[in-house]
Amino acid sequence: PTTEGDGIKLADDAVNAAYARDTFPVVAYTADELDQMAFLSPDITSYCNQQYAHWVTEGGVEEEWDAYIAQLNQMSVQDLIAEDLTQDPVFHRTEIVPMEGSMAIEEIPDWLTEQMKDVQSLLMICNTKKEAQQIFKGVRDAGFQAYHMSASMCTDHRREVLQRIRASIIEGQHVICVSTQVMQAGIDISFDRVVRVSAGMDSVIQAAGRCNRNGELHQPSIVTIMRINGENLKGLPDIAEEQNATERLISKYMDNKKAMDGDLSSQKAISAYYNELYGHVGEKTKYWLPELERYMYGMLSDNYQWTSQAMENKYVLHQAFKSAGERFNAFDQDGLDVLVPYGNGLEYIERLKEAEEHFDYENAYAIIKELKGFTVNIFEATEKKIAQMGGLHQIERFGIYYIDTPFYHQEFGICIPDTTDAAEGFWG
Repeated sequence: PTTEGDGIKLADDAVNAAYARDTFPVVAYTADELDQMAFLSPDITSYCNQQYAHWVTEGGVEEEWDAYIAQLNQMSVQDLIAEDLTQDPVFHRTEIVPMEGSMAIEEIPDWLTEQMKDVQSLLMICNTKKEAQQIFKGVRDAGFQAYHMSASMCTDHRREVLQRIRASIIEGQHVICVSTQVMQAGIDISFDRVVRVSAGMDSVIQAAGRCNRNGELHQPSIVTIMRINGENLKGLPDIAEEQNATERLISKYMDNKKAMDGDLSSQKAISAYYNELYGHVGEKTKYWLPELERYMYGMLSDNYQWTSQAMENKYVLHQAFKSAGERFNAFDQDGLDVLVPYGNGLEYIERLKEAEEHFDYENAYAIIKELKGFTVNIFEATEKKIAQMGGLHQIERFGIYYIDTPFYHQEFGICIPDTTDAAEGFWG
């Protein structure tokens, strides 16, 4: 019987077989390797730190880079660098293949449906939420288990969708997932095929990590780089620049594949990609500040444009750290965290409103601890649109913002109801 003794173990083994994975073995340095690291690392680390400080304060990295590398080689830096394990066949799980030409977004659903004839599961990663929604709408009734993922969905929502994707794949169903970059990294799901809308090669390689993850297909799986006709990346300049660098890389690769070892994920290809990317950004990396008519780079280096004799006598340092810090943002928009009416989120909204009415701080704080899985960060433009339509509210006593049910779609997450699209009733 499966309810006692060895029967329990056999039953557990049958269930676990579908999920168990071989773990990476414990590794450690040998005594000789530790001695070598102790001998070489201090001098190399000190030299690197000195050069970094010099370049940050005085510049000159482009002119001095080759000499820097030559000095590191003289210091035996290669003895500290591991052998390139990516050349081992065990790592050749995927093959990155650029699509010839480009495709209209309206054509993509039919193209994906055609690809599904050869695979059981497929993941497509898009650059924008609008792209992902439009393509998903075109495939969700194509006879597959279709799923959508984006950062407009709260964590609990995404977790439930991931669970359904895993279950569908394990059950052998035909699965297609259309997603934004939220599926690009940190997700332990393996698809037979991945399609990545053209972006930076680092993003493409991350996307490839969702394909044939465990080598279960016993041969390299295809990761397609697709260019969308007329793609609108006006509000995403970084992605646009990275995409252009990738396109230039692909052009050179197609002209001479051998120069990049016939592999767009090779070290030579990636090195060529970053040369393309940073060789064309020019003064953009100096961060021009229009309101000051100054470069942030200059403010943090010699700051000669603002330095006068009087200031030299007053301050030990000339850098405008405060002014630069006030104007620098790692992200262009910080966004607003809002509680969404998904799953238990709707109940939490009602309970918080009740707690506010009764000044029940103890109960409110207990609820707030449970909100993480039911919040979404929205940008200012979305915040304003929802507020203008009367869908954004604040529980003032606890500083919690929430949105009404019509503004959260059960497939796409946070959305703006669109009266021009009666069939869908939303815009993401």
